[in-house]
Amino acid sequence: MAVGFSVLAGGMVLAPSAHAAAARCTGAMAAPDSWADRCTVTSGRSGAWTKCADGTEIFGPLQRKGRYIFAGECGRHGRYVSHGTYDEHRKIHRHRRGH
Repeated sequence: MAVGFSVLAGGMVLAPSAHAAAARCTGAMAAPDSWADRCTVTSGRSGAWTKCADGTEIFGPLQRKGRYIFAGECGRHGRYVSHGTYDEHRKIHRHRRGH
């Protein structure tokens, strides 16, 4: 089952435009089909974004200012290929793959 989710928790700065959301995240932890990262949404709204091996993109719920654990799981869509955050305009901010 493919899942993109956010849960409470807390700091790399993504450079936002004047109207974009901003999220600061630490280094991600990753498994072959999933990832998790501690993030702080500093403005606007941001959510977890996951890209899977079969091309599926999973968008977790948008979160307002606060500290969260952003995470994603590809499940039946194969290994996860890339991850990051996105804003309310679906602009994606890629993060480097964790270990």
